[in-house]
Amino acid sequence: MPLVSLGLPVYNGEKYIKKSIDTVLAQTFTDFELIITDNASTDSTQAICEEYAKKDSRVRYVRNENNIGAAPNFNLCFELSTGKYFKWTTDDDFIAREYLEKCVEILEEDPEIIIAYSKAVFVDKDGNPEEFYDLKLDTDSDVLPKRFSDVILIGHHCFEVFGLIRRDALEKTAVMGNYSHGDGVLLAHLAMFGRFEEIPEYLFYSRRHDDHSSSIYGVYRDQIDYYGWAEWFDPKNKGKMILPYTKILSELFRIINEVPLTFSQTIDCYKSLGKWYKARWKTIGGEWKRFVKYYLEKTNIISF
Repeated sequence: MPLVSLGLPVYNGEKYIKKSIDTVLAQTFTDFELIITDNASTDSTQAICEEYAKKDSRVRYVRNENNIGAAPNFNLCFELSTGKYFKWTTDDDFIAREYLEKCVEILEEDPEIIIAYSKAVFVDKDGNPEEFYDLKLDTDSDVLPKRFSDVILIGHHCFEVFGLIRRDALEKTAVMGNYSHGDGVLLAHLAMFGRFEEIPEYLFYSRRHDDHSSSIYGVYRDQIDYYGWAEWFDPKNKGKMILPYTKILSELFRIINEVPLTFSQTIDCYKSLGKWYKARWKTIGGEWKRFVKYYLEKTNIISF
């Protein structure tokens, strides 16, 4: 049983997946397994991954019969893993050779830390550095409500979710939610269980390109299409009348209620959630207006 498991969910990743896999296999820390879950790709992804699996026994390739959506595919990686520590990687991002070694060292030395991750660099489609991402949340704080507050109130790219995570902490969550911003909600949940430690080195490379979900759904432009993004997370959302912000609100509310907290911690977390809601109440109200209109039309009570 390896100490570390890496999960690589992929769909039509032929352009960049070789680089991603190569940087995993070249790690200075070698006690790991790489589980690739292919979401029924229609390009050459299958052939590429099967070739790697033949050459290296640490690589396991699993192909879904149908595209089950990004979130279920992310979760499948974790379900199939066995390591004490788990890390998601993607077909277009890649990591420095010492990434795992430095993350493992942090987690092995301090049991209070549940995620170890590094600073990130945005690279272009060819892998050339474009921007150094220096935003750091206060998720290494010993104060639980502070960690929760920073994750939900400060806009960020959720790169911490691609860090090395303790398996026992991840098992306490619903893992990746099949709704818009499921990764951000997961981080908020994990923040309840321990600190995140950032390695002050640029060891994670996030590739920006036209086919990236963050490009397609406006994340990089701060104009997020939460409705389209929900379908990317789970195709079952297609054609449904969804309430993306309401869903995020309800999940954050659920987290606060489910995790054992002191009275003071509960109050502080609710204060942060109140600030989150205050900044979005008009948007949430708009969602419900659209929902009521949709329902009335669907039931033929009123025609608009």
